[in-house]
Amino acid sequence: MSPLALAAGDKAAIPEATWRAVAERLRFAAEIGDIGGDAGLAEELAGQAPACQVLSRQLVRLADDVDLKGIIRLADELEQDG
Repeated sequence: MSPLALAAGDKAAIPEATWRAVAERLRFAAEIGDIGGDAGLAEELAGQAPACQVLSRQLVRLADDVDLKGIIRLADELEQDG
């Protein structure tokens, strides 16, 4: 199952540049093993649009599991669908 489960309408409400920036930050933090950076980004996203809140919850779950590969897959999917 894909780690990213956002409704098309939710994601469409957020500018593509935002998704790409989030993906870049996720990938960078995961590649250097910075789970704190991913958790910080999740906290930032939690206070934004509903689609960002869904993404935040998914990111928190991946960070809690220290699933760096899952976080990179999430970044990949954001870039593909962004």
